[in-house]
Amino acid sequence: MSLGLLASTMAQMGNFNWPVLDQTGLSGTFDFTFEWTPQFNGPGTPGANPSQKFLTESGPTFLDDLQQQLGLKLEPQVGTTEVLVFDHAELPAEPQAQNSHTATFQ
Repeated sequence: MSLGLLASTMAQMGNFNWPVLDQTGLSGTFDFTFEWTPQFNGPGTPGANPSQKFLTESGPTFLDDLQQQLGLKLEPQVGTTEVLVFDHAELPAEPQAQNSHTATFQ
């Protein structure tokens, strides 16, 4: 896996509300194993209890695991990024019958 691909999926893995960019300057692909315990247990998490947003278990955070296991450290920075915004949506029109020819056989 490239570090760019890892960075692009990291926001979901760590339940961040911001994008993660690869600025390591390292190219190529890497084989590694990364294990962590998700800290967020909210809507969309399989087996989630809606009344319990965060796990109460103590232990290393996602960022701690990332640094200890892979030697990667996330540093907050301010910058610009492109986003896709849907500002309007409509229901599709009724589908038109394409071959409206009828044939009668006797």
